[in-house]
Amino acid sequence: MTKIKIISNPFHKSIVFQKQQPITEVWEEITFESNPNSRLVRENIQKGVLSFHIQEIVDILVAEYDDGTGIDLLFEGNSDEFQELKTFVQSLNNSSISLKKSAYSLTNARDILPEVLSIFDKTQVILPEELEHDAAIQKFQDATKPQIPLLVLGNYSAGKSTFINSLVGYELLPASDQPTTAKIIQIEKFAEKWIEIEGTLLRNKVCIRIDEDGFEVEGDRIDETIIKDLESIRQSLPQTTPQILARAVLAYLNAREDSDLNIITVKTAFTDSPLSKSSHRYIIFDTPGSNSSTNMEHLQLLREAMAGMSNGLPIFISEYTSLDTVDNDKLYQELEQIDGIDLRYTILVVNKADTAALSTFQDHQVLNQALPRKLSTKRVYFLSSLMGLGSKTSGLFQEPDYERVYQKSLAEFTDASNPYYQQLYTYNILPTQQKLAQELQSKEERNLLYANSGLYSLESEIEVFSTKYAAYNKCVQADQYLQHIISQTQSIIEDSKKTIEQEKDRLEKKLEKDKLALVNDLKRQQADFFNSSSTVYQQNLNEKVRDEKHYAPLQLFIKERDSLWSKAVDDFQLKSYQKEMAESPKKALNNIKNSLGKAWDKKNIEILGSAFVNGFNDTGKVFSKVDDYNKMKTKAKGQVRDQLITFARFEYIKQVEEVGKDFTTLSIHYWKEQTGLIKDRFSQLIGDASVLSDQKRAAIKEIIFQFQQPVLYHDSKQLFDQKSLVEGFRLGDIQIFGDANKIDLQKLEKRYNSLLKTAYKHINEQLISHHQATFYKWVEALLHLVTENIVEFSPDLHSTNLLIQDNRVKIEELSTNLQNLHEYSKDLHDLMAWKDDEEVANGY
Repeated sequence: MTKIKIISNPFHKSIVFQKQQPITEVWEEITFESNPNSRLVRENIQKGVLSFHIQEIVDILVAEYDDGTGIDLLFEGNSDEFQELKTFVQSLNNSSISLKKSAYSLTNARDILPEVLSIFDKTQVILPEELEHDAAIQKFQDATKPQIPLLVLGNYSAGKSTFINSLVGYELLPASDQPTTAKIIQIEKFAEKWIEIEGTLLRNKVCIRIDEDGFEVEGDRIDETIIKDLESIRQSLPQTTPQILARAVLAYLNAREDSDLNIITVKTAFTDSPLSKSSHRYIIFDTPGSNSSTNMEHLQLLREAMAGMSNGLPIFISEYTSLDTVDNDKLYQELEQIDGIDLRYTILVVNKADTAALSTFQDHQVLNQALPRKLSTKRVYFLSSLMGLGSKTSGLFQEPDYERVYQKSLAEFTDASNPYYQQLYTYNILPTQQKLAQELQSKEERNLLYANSGLYSLESEIEVFSTKYAAYNKCVQADQYLQHIISQTQSIIEDSKKTIEQEKDRLEKKLEKDKLALVNDLKRQQADFFNSSSTVYQQNLNEKVRDEKHYAPLQLFIKERDSLWSKAVDDFQLKSYQKEMAESPKKALNNIKNSLGKAWDKKNIEILGSAFVNGFNDTGKVFSKVDDYNKMKTKAKGQVRDQLITFARFEYIKQVEEVGKDFTTLSIHYWKEQTGLIKDRFSQLIGDASVLSDQKRAAIKEIIFQFQQPVLYHDSKQLFDQKSLVEGFRLGDIQIFGDANKIDLQKLEKRYNSLLKTAYKHINEQLISHHQATFYKWVEALLHLVTENIVEFSPDLHSTNLLIQDNRVKIEELSTNLQNLHEYSKDLHDLMAWKDDEEVANGY
């Protein structure tokens, strides 16, 4: 038999395959170099979750490595994965595959997690104070918390809101096929009886607490209109329970357009289910619909909402008929970039499955459609969220349509004798060993509707993920956290040692370096001030550039065009030409009628012929009048075109001059303020310099305050070349396509404002070049003068000695803590390390 070894390490997200050489009995790894054509070396398998790929792996082993004598399979890993592998192999009833468990094994993460968290808690006690606000440590601390984010994705028409409501257990989210805002709804499992809704309203964080007695709003500053709105909502409800009121309040907040109300957090208890009984704190995110115009805004908000979280479980919602669509591609790519989400565990939910045509259902047909292929998932759950929700609400709904559909379908899910009896969980596409276990659990569930709707099996799988799979991430995060603390603590110790050596050296050189130290302080203050003042200055100028009042609205050009056209109509007598053109056909027709009448009356052929000739000539005159009108109209439009461009150029020049003066005034005012601030900062440093005598400090401070102000140009014409700005007025092609004499006003407005923006940026560049540069030179001159007036001084050695002593105590304490951290790290590694399993059973 061909001997194959599977080495699975979920801590490292790796699956390795080895084949034993028949003669040497040496195990050699199956790699791309040694076997490039093997499907075992594909990344989705080697970095995948073994439980989800067991069937695929076994199929590959049989197809590629069975030489007719069978496969002798040896497994190295944890007991959970071995049991799943064992269950699958047994289900095959294939004597050509034998399975054994290696004596070399890993412990399940869920079994060691309590000890890992205990080690983690010990490190908190000895965390150096320098690391208390370390962002990376905060992230690791958050990752070890029991929270599990559930990210619900997919089209809104697929029933996302109903699905989320079914997880919570009541109608919290209003039913909608389309998103109403770009807000993220974050629903946290809550242990209390009341409900809390949090958000930022009118720039103030508020918490709305809802219970049997009504609601209460908490916050630093609460707008009275909000309380009045909420009270009006409460009174308008036909009946009031905390759940009904929470739904109405959430709809109210979701409809608000507050710029800061991006994330709404709801804390509420979940109804009796595996999720409500779990020790994990589930957080459901209503993430963007792939058919929503705001989905990218949603994703940015999702990144903010998930900051510090890990173990996120993506759940894609789709209808059966939408599985072959590709509108989720962009959404999926964006999700890959969010920390805390492991897409290997993605679950695909086929919602509204009770209305799908499943009579010809085939697993491979579903998995070969666009969405399952993109998700690379082997886990597809069939579900009726509405019926699942009804199993938790006893068929009571706020949405009238829900109750109608529920009552209509109830017998199909609860009456086994019904010809249309539905057990949606039987359609689930799962690894064989998991499907067998879940079907058995669903059949044993007492609430028939809950089980047959498919909701029970899905919620059970979410709990399995949280308990079994998410634990690996928490263990790895704890190890990374510990290594980070060790590294940072070591750095702090080294820095403290360097400080001691530097301070000892400084004792000997203090007298010579005191003067330089004070000057360096002034220089650092100068550099910091330059950086901050320059940033704020450019922000102020950029805000001016973006100010809409400095640009022309479309209506300006529409009004001018209409005025110019009225004048052109008079200038070119278009009304007169139009009247002649309109009357010409009537005259020609009357002449023809009269000529033909005379010819008929006199029965004269010559007169008849003459009538036709005259009629032809009159017709020519008609076309001539039309041509005359069109020529004059073209001239009129050309005049309007030229005058409108001239108007735009005049407005452009006027606007650039006005804005140039405005920007210059702002710039001068800003730098005058900065001269006072930098004088204050230099004066403060001198005043605090104990190394200088009182008399010297006072003298230098006087020098600073008496230093002359910088000279900044007030005339904007000195700052930028107006001629070059005017010459830069090039509108380009702004004519309407096919008519060179008619201007497209929208193109004109867009190009005009674009030229203004370019001009404003040029003005700003010149202001920076002149005013900012002048100010910098002025500060350099002031610093030079101050430096020249600083004299020699004597140091106070006492403070230096205290600093050395404090650092020695600090090093001793940190060194002890570092030793403990290394011991904790060893304990943690031992928990996640390979071990010899004394209880291994050879075979079954």
